[in-house]
Amino acid sequence: MNLLKETLLDKLHAKYLHMPEYLEMGAWNKWHENTKKRIPKTYFILYTIPDEIDTVWTKLTSPITNAYYKLKHLILPNYWKRWIVKPKLRIGYNDCRELLLYSSMKLLSDFYEFQISDKGYVEWTTTEGSIHAINEMKAIYDWWQTYEKRHDEVWNLPKHIIEPEDIFAGDTAEEHPEYMTFIRKAGETEQALEDEADEMLSRLAKIRQALWD
Repeated sequence: MNLLKETLLDKLHAKYLHMPEYLEMGAWNKWHENTKKRIPKTYFILYTIPDEIDTVWTKLTSPITNAYYKLKHLILPNYWKRWIVKPKLRIGYNDCRELLLYSSMKLLSDFYEFQISDKGYVEWTTTEGSIHAINEMKAIYDWWQTYEKRHDEVWNLPKHIIEPEDIFAGDTAEEHPEYMTFIRKAGETEQALEDEADEMLSRLAKIRQALWD
């Protein structure tokens, strides 16, 4: 029903408002302003009213929708795996790249805590290869202990920086330089963490044969 509504509105917007399918960042504000001046009544009927209705409807139904979404992903097959992988993963959809990282690190953590740090193996460090494997396990394990906290803090907006209401406005960079600088640096930090994760997964794969119990 929602898809049908969006498709119908899209067709009406394209036909009567001449609404483009794509515009560059910042150009949408100008399009809205020009369209309201050019055909105010049509714009009000086909855009303003549906948009206001959708906003009110979303606010009214969001508690039910969110509860249903969380319940659905707790009950559906395959989603129970998230509890085995990492209890702190958010309820709902977690894409494959997250599951791969968290499951791999969960397995390593369980192995390291039980077999290595608790002396599960007796005289395990007897060869150069096994010593290297244990050193790698410890390095990856130690990295993982801080990864989640660092990852969660990347997009925490400092209190002194105000988030603009419309981040797609063309003048955002000029009017909110601190915010745009924060976004750029946060993106760079997040990418650096993703690169770290890829490196650690690669290092873990190279010592896979040592993870026997």
